[in-house]
Amino acid sequence: MRTAALLLASTTLLLAGPPIEDMKKQTVLIIMMAKTPKGVMTATGSGVLADATHVVTNHHVCCEVPPQFPSKVVIATGPEKTIDATVIWKSEEKDLAILELAQPIQAPKVVFATKAKIRIGEPVWAVGFPGSAMRLGNQNAIYESTVTQGVASRIFQGPTEEGGVEYVQTTAAVNPGNSGGPLFDDCGQVIAINRAKALSSIGGKTVTFAEGINLSIIVDEVVSELNKNHIQFTIGNACQAPGAVSSIPSWMLGSQAITLLVALGAIGLAMNKKVRQTVARSVHLGGGDRKAPPAPGPRPPGGKPVLVGSIGPYQGQRIPLSEKPVVIGRDAAVVNLVLPDNTPGVSKKHCQLSVDRGGRFFVEDLFSSHGTFRNGQKIEAGRPLEIRPGDRITLGSPQVGFEVNLD
Repeated sequence: MRTAALLLASTTLLLAGPPIEDMKKQTVLIIMMAKTPKGVMTATGSGVLADATHVVTNHHVCCEVPPQFPSKVVIATGPEKTIDATVIWKSEEKDLAILELAQPIQAPKVVFATKAKIRIGEPVWAVGFPGSAMRLGNQNAIYESTVTQGVASRIFQGPTEEGGVEYVQTTAAVNPGNSGGPLFDDCGQVIAINRAKALSSIGGKTVTFAEGINLSIIVDEVVSELNKNHIQFTIGNACQAPGAVSSIPSWMLGSQAITLLVALGAIGLAMNKKVRQTVARSVHLGGGDRKAPPAPGPRPPGGKPVLVGSIGPYQGQRIPLSEKPVVIGRDAAVVNLVLPDNTPGVSKKHCQLSVDRGGRFFVEDLFSSHGTFRNGQKIEAGRPLEIRPGDRITLGSPQVGFEVNLD
């Protein structure tokens, strides 16, 4: 067994700018596939190399598949090129995981910078594979990471019931698919793991992305686990690269704003069909892609589709519905409509509701522990069910309920 090596960089870092190409090489595309009753489902996320054969990522990127479904995690390095990955440590509470690779990846050595080295107001860089960007360009563009810049706004501790994880809040743009990817300082050191971005519901009327509020888990939360697993890693000094900004932008939120968090893990629709089939073959799950239903016609004239809270924490709230599902549950890392952690009968990721272009409403139970009910009848998990305006949807118990309707 190797002895853990914690290597301390002894030189002061003085760079004219971050080593962008090195940062991109240190960031990997993670693909998780699972065989479910609906077919092979694919999800993507990002990760950062701790060394040549170990990757740090989010728990929700690699480890959210119910145990009854066969699944596999791979690192995609190019067209029809994947490396098998095994989860050797995971923490749902911290939303972190460590993967071990079947083959090494050659990349510049990663240097981590802990909380004490982070300077508020310093430039930061988020690198990853956001799903929206992966839809652009040709097939090879899928394997090209995206780089965005912002500043470190503050460091704070999350709720005790979520493990008290410490976050750095930044303005570096992140989107679904960035989950698990690295946040670098201006010297190219990894200071945090990207996890979530904020949503706001203003007065219960709209749900929109809040600008410049993105959360990343500081690396202090994972370096101890790297050490326990005998993985060599390097801790660097505080970044002293020139160009750090001296002020932090302020962000005004209305007094009636309800702040939510949306996880950054992208669902497999981010990849085109050919790539999904290639990955499906490589992970030996079979089944191929689930065929999409015929596209419905234009939405009939009428009001705007909304989800209305009928009982519970969102009673009276009206939340717009679209083809992008509203996912309901207790874990802000994996849902975009968050219920209090002590809500009875509600799972961390419980159910989702949506409306198609033809104006049809759907509800789907996401394999919750206590079920989802339509008008008092439990629905089948994992299978979208068409519902009608006025139908009562309850989660686990009669204490949390919603209806769909038209405004």
